[in-house]
Amino acid sequence: MIKLTGFYTLLLLGFLWTNIQCEKCDIAKVVRVNENLDNLTTEIVGELLCTFDTTCTVNVEFSQWSNETLFNVLQSSPETFFQSFKHYNVDKELLLREIAEPTAKIDLKTIYWKIKHTQVSADKETFKTGILNSLAKAAEKGGQRIER
Repeated sequence: MIKLTGFYTLLLLGFLWTNIQCEKCDIAKVVRVNENLDNLTTEIVGELLCTFDTTCTVNVEFSQWSNETLFNVLQSSPETFFQSFKHYNVDKELLLREIAEPTAKIDLKTIYWKIKHTQVSADKETFKTGILNSLAKAAEKGGQRIER
């Protein structure tokens, strides 16, 4: 019986680890990413991405700063960005909308090429294509030209 209980405990811990929940609209996560832009980990980026939520639109400070920070992550560490989804429950469609609507002047062409040349696993190819399409859409709206 003790062995079985231990097994179920490990199983539960494994499930919790692969689906880490987070506080939405958490400005502290945005601060942490900005403080560590030169040394990002999948944990730091995952915690940021997990905080994005449609309810955050009422928090102007979070909305603007998190959007700018998202682009900083894409530019400085695209590999870490893609790797960070493993343990966090992230709304990918919401992230694609965020990328299509930058809140600040961003060099979208540089980010586009960095993402385009980032190697990702087969299960992330569709999402990568979505990011590239969102970047192209944002560039078009902002008068920037991106050649695909």
